[in-house]
Amino acid sequence: MPFLVNPVTRSAAHKAAAERRGQIQRYLANLPPDGLSVPRFFSDVNEDSINQDSRTDGSDAAAQLARLRWQLASDERLLLERAIDVVEPFLRAPNHPVQPGSITVSLEPLPFSRLRPSLYPYRAVIRAPWELNLKTAYERIQYRLGIAVEQRPASHVVPFGHCLKGTGGLEGVVGGICRQGRAPHEAFSLTCRHVISDGCASLQYPKPPDELPGSPDAVLISASTHCFLSPLGADASDVHPARESDTRRFQLSRTPLRKQHPERPVAKGWLKYPVGATNHTGEFVRFPHYSVRPVRYKIGVLRWPLSRGWFAQERDSGSWVVEDSLSRIWLGVVVGGYDDDHDTLVADASALIDYFSTLMARSPAPPLRLGLTAQTWPWTAEVSR
Repeated sequence: MPFLVNPVTRSAAHKAAAERRGQIQRYLANLPPDGLSVPRFFSDVNEDSINQDSRTDGSDAAAQLARLRWQLASDERLLLERAIDVVEPFLRAPNHPVQPGSITVSLEPLPFSRLRPSLYPYRAVIRAPWELNLKTAYERIQYRLGIAVEQRPASHVVPFGHCLKGTGGLEGVVGGICRQGRAPHEAFSLTCRHVISDGCASLQYPKPPDELPGSPDAVLISASTHCFLSPLGADASDVHPARESDTRRFQLSRTPLRKQHPERPVAKGWLKYPVGATNHTGEFVRFPHYSVRPVRYKIGVLRWPLSRGWFAQERDSGSWVVEDSLSRIWLGVVVGGYDDDHDTLVADASALIDYFSTLMARSPAPPLRLGLTAQTWPWTAEVSR
């Protein structure tokens, strides 16, 4: 399909990434210490049309800061986010109603047919309804954007789906806990925001007024709640949020990943590509995610399992995805899947820890210890060695 922005040279890509990196570093260095109200970050690609004095608050501010820090780890993350900057106002416009789950923006390698030694080997792929003609949004910026952009047909992401009170909420699970210390009251269960009802009495972070539309699809609830099973007190296993070098290795080597679920057999998958924005909950959310595909093994001319199977399915929202080895590196949290494919959408663990740490540190009564450690369900004998 034709590109909205054609592939660019490596030098042009690295220059654009360096410009954005410097801009983000200056922004972060000058943040005012005024709680969860910070200036909204706008890159140079859309500053002409947006009020630079606008601010963002609560969970939206915490998510913005986590996303900015996440992308500083590599040029390709910076350029993916730069490409999203261009069309974010357009995709959020109320006069363009779209189905929930029909939009994702991902970072993918250039097609083999377009690869050249002199070209930057990545592209931003926008999956969105064709009636959203995005080409005009890139016309004025295409020669200095720094990354190829392609529009493809709409995606089909749906949340995987329980609270005992209130309305709303889908079935999901707690994939693990985040701790500030060893005491039970210092542990919080992590699950998806779409799983929680509007009357959830166990919700801890984010709470109104901090909880705003567009926040990541994740919440911390009391680990002692009776509504969800939790690994608290169940000989939980420590895990460590994946760094950029880990996620790159997962993607390039197709490192086996496993889904940690308290009631289902271990499922194996591999990291397909990063996703920088999605509207799977009906809101356009900019937050680091990954698309994870189920593993199939080749035995001679056969592939096993014979059917492709699913990495995750209904009621798996909130499950954690971890490297299938003794390293126990935590990729993230299952938030949804593609109803026309077998891939799964996973929110980035490191960015989630950053997000919740910011909410805790800037709450009216911040905890004494802000460092969060993560634990998931006890490791089983199915670990690959």
